[in-house]
Amino acid sequence: MANQQGPAAPNAIGTTGFFADPGFDFVTRSMIGYAAQGVMDIGQVFATIARVKDGDADSWYSAWRTTAEKLHAQAKVSLAAGHTQTAHKQFLAASEGYAQAIAFADGQSDHATFAPTFSLQSEC
Repeated sequence: MANQQGPAAPNAIGTTGFFADPGFDFVTRSMIGYAAQGVMDIGQVFATIARVKDGDADSWYSAWRTTAEKLHAQAKVSLAAGHTQTAHKQFLAASEGYAQAIAFADGQSDHATFAPTFSLQSEC
């Protein structure tokens, strides 16, 4: 039976994206794909991007760095408790969080954040 109210409206995110900034939108979609592969929980991705101001590299950095630090701390606790499999997953997620934090480093106001954040990514 045909829909008598007309065609269904498309999903807004499918047509407008997560961000107007094309780079932010692309990386967000990539992170969702990574989450589907077990790199990070999808809820963490959504919670992180909710703290990002569209097109603002400093807010992108801050949001992803906060997520990465939280995951890194959890990984250390898990490892110390002998939960190595959980720790490995958390270290992987933290590493990706740090990587995303510096994804738009060229647009950040403070370029001094790149090296220490990259070191933390490598540590994970």
